[in-house]
Amino acid sequence: WEIAARLVASPANPFGDVERFGSSVAVDGDVIVVGAPWYDLTRASGDEGAAFVFVRPPGGWSGTLAQDARLQASVPNPFDANEHVGISVAIEGDLVAVGADSYELFHAASDEGAVFVYRRPPAGWSGILVEDARLTASFPNPFDGAEGLGRSVAIAGDLIVAGAGLYDFFGKTSDEGAAFVYLRPPGGWSGNLTESARLTASNPDPFGQTERFGRAVAADGDTIVVGAEGYDLVASNTDEGVAFVFERPPGGWSGQLVEDAQLRASVPNPFGSDEFFASAVAID
Repeated sequence: WEIAARLVASPANPFGDVERFGSSVAVDGDVIVVGAPWYDLTRASGDEGAAFVFVRPPGGWSGTLAQDARLQASVPNPFDANEHVGISVAIEGDLVAVGADSYELFHAASDEGAVFVYRRPPAGWSGILVEDARLTASFPNPFDGAEGLGRSVAIAGDLIVAGAGLYDFFGKTSDEGAAFVYLRPPGGWSGNLTESARLTASNPDPFGQTERFGRAVAADGDTIVVGAEGYDLVASNTDEGVAFVFERPPGGWSGQLVEDAQLRASVPNPFGSDEFFASAVAID
């Protein structure tokens, strides 16, 4: 295997050099989406973030290529910059979802997070584009703002799932986490939308709350997998990690749902803890 092409943002970060282009990446057919969550749009260290869309050229993937389109938020973070658009990306067909886990809805440093949804324009992926829809949680983190929605995102047909690994159920900074399922409305992905279902663990971390459920998500067909890298199995702060599998209920994705199965390593880390199983998940 050899490098066929190098993908770069054009222009490079206009206010600095730390854009972290490549922090997230997704591919579907002839289209590649790359996140750059530290890309500055308005000032140095603004870290608003952006995602970049690359379409396979007629001559194929070759040489150094700049993006065909740049995806950003239509309304920048209203309380400060640092929204980190592009911390996660997903693409399926003509739909792209981009996570912004530091986007603030209520006040500075609240970091509720959001997911921005982009539909391929009739003329194709080109120029600077803003979202068609913004996905948020209907009931924000009750103990503080830092839920981090959008840290992970996945698309499966008419469904988008987004993880919020810092969502608190029991106390400030407990960070149990949750995942939120969004279904395509009859009128399509447009406007400000909230979830159809919230996914949580049936039994919270028995040794502490910092399980970070939702730091990774994947979806295919009627199945969703959610990673909880900080879940403790044997003692407090051991962070063995667990993956949770959800199957679409007969009544559809609605309300608050718990998992159908838990996936664990048969032999935990033999030399210590902190294996962070389920930091990444995938399904096909």
